[in-house]
Amino acid sequence: MSGENNKKVILHGLESVEYEHNDEAELIKALNRNVIINKVFDIASEYGIERALVLEYTGSSIEVTSTNLSDIYNVFSSACRILNIANKPRLYVENNYDINAFASGINNPIVVITSGAIEKLTKQELLSVMGHELGHIKSRHMKYNLLQMALPYIKNLIPGIGGLLTEGAMILLYRFNRIAELTADRAGLLACQNIDVITTKFIKQSGYPVSYYDTINTAEFAKQYNDFQEINEKAFTKLVNTLTMLHATHPWTVNRAKEINSWYASGEYDEILSRRIKLIGK
Repeated sequence: MSGENNKKVILHGLESVEYEHNDEAELIKALNRNVIINKVFDIASEYGIERALVLEYTGSSIEVTSTNLSDIYNVFSSACRILNIANKPRLYVENNYDINAFASGINNPIVVITSGAIEKLTKQELLSVMGHELGHIKSRHMKYNLLQMALPYIKNLIPGIGGLLTEGAMILLYRFNRIAELTADRAGLLACQNIDVITTKFIKQSGYPVSYYDTINTAEFAKQYNDFQEINEKAFTKLVNTLTMLHATHPWTVNRAKEINSWYASGEYDEILSRRIKLIGK
């Protein structure tokens, strides 16, 4: 199911549990039991930080609609339809040359995609990016995403709040956010339904020069992430990996490419698609 055919299987009745990472449910239970993390969330809610974040993005970005950047809107609509998302979030474009996107908001989430992503990615790669963000929303990651995004604001509002965040709580939150990214990558693949497309997206995100896009070689990238996996098996490297990742907002793209290709090869992806047979043209 990874060919160049742009027809998509509509995933009628898709539930997030079908594609979520195996570690996610236990991590959510641990987060919900953590008094410190829940206290920080209460503070974020009390000060209206979620609303402030949404206002910041919507006040300085361009809204994408059926009459404004309509081709991008159509890609987004397709992603919502494929992933069985009835309540379509609002979509915005942020002025940023990097390839990036994010979702924000718990009750009324929005999706923001950078102008760099629109300029550098194909429509099918954009579909995978939008599917990724919709995956976060569908899997109800937004509460925990808000915590990570709100921490700088909370620290400025309430000096000393950092003292509440024990090392264990921070590691737990970061661990969840990284697993959540892997879950969302699966949603991105389910949206674009082409493993080569999501792989080339990672290659571009990793910094491949725009003027060389016609030379992208997914086999070379596969060799790189397999080499990375071999190195990462060593205990010392795993420790360095963990400590380094605490300061990043996403898992390394090379590791994400390895993870999504492993999930694709496991057969779970094909099982999800095989349960739905209706096709739409894209």
